[in-house]
Amino acid sequence: MTDDRTESLIRDALAHEANRAVDPNVVRNQLARSARAPRRRGPALIAATVAGVAGVTIAVTAIVVPGTGQEPDHSMPAAEQSVSEPTLVIAGMDANGQSDTVLLSRVRSDGVAVVSLPRDAWVEVPGHGQQRLSTAYQLGRQAALDAGQSEEDADRKGATTLVDTVATLTGESVDHYALVDTAAVGAVTTAIGGVEVCVHEAHHDPLSGVDLDAGRQTVSGDQALAFLRQRRDLPEGDLDRMTRLQSFGESLFHSLADSEDAFTTVAGALDGHVRTDENLDVLGLAEKLASMSDPGLTTATIPIADPEQTAPGGMAVIGVEEDEVREFVGAFLDGETPEGTTPELRPTSEPRCVN
Repeated sequence: MTDDRTESLIRDALAHEANRAVDPNVVRNQLARSARAPRRRGPALIAATVAGVAGVTIAVTAIVVPGTGQEPDHSMPAAEQSVSEPTLVIAGMDANGQSDTVLLSRVRSDGVAVVSLPRDAWVEVPGHGQQRLSTAYQLGRQAALDAGQSEEDADRKGATTLVDTVATLTGESVDHYALVDTAAVGAVTTAIGGVEVCVHEAHHDPLSGVDLDAGRQTVSGDQALAFLRQRRDLPEGDLDRMTRLQSFGESLFHSLADSEDAFTTVAGALDGHVRTDENLDVLGLAEKLASMSDPGLTTATIPIADPEQTAPGGMAVIGVEEDEVREFVGAFLDGETPEGTTPELRPTSEPRCVN
């Protein structure tokens, strides 16, 4: 893709966002003041995603397209105040209103860092005690409905509760969020002709619908979604599923980085599948990533204290220690591990083989 073409695509896709004011406060404060519920976003969000922020399919498999290497287009005003390295909660939502996948992502000066949080993690959900992470949005939304609030206010409360839960667990201030429905992964992978994956062993699971041979292969549509959702018969269950998501995101990263039609293809496929907070500075993120000469992607999973913990009532959950999680997440999002080593930011082009 030429520099001129990339710059033109960014301008076209973000044109109708250019005059929007952006509040730099964290999402939970934005939502408390907002008069409207989170709304669905079209090409503007996707352009920022493909321009380098992190595109999401099912639950934000981070996507980064190489920047133009040119100066940002200052003819479109950005927010007077903006977060230099914004942190986002990205969640893949299932049909029941639960978070099938939860990620915490930071857009740094050198690319995007993404941390996976297990959906079955046993965490403190503000106002609801210890619960599975996946239920935070649903619990917040239902509580609002029970209190007589409107559907729009309930949606906003669900998002607030999820954001607060992630912030409490990780100790990180969250600036924005994006909620992605599960249909997005099928739409995107079909539109781009599939994503290459690799599994150690063959999987044929009628429950998830997965039908994979051992080794490398290309998946799209329903089979891509099945690859990401399967937990049964995997040695580490949900932890293996998160590893699949990370590997899938790395492969998608390279597929889109090599595509000259990434903007228009992904914009069309994701349109209508993504909801964000009102004040996500799409223009600022697009400019930030477009100015990078070689943006990268790095992924990790929070430390697990007990992968087979039993919650009250006999429910199987994943145990986590808040102090360990906070130490790891803070260092990783800043570009280092707690041990002081720097994570690899540019994954290889070959798919990582997973369970």
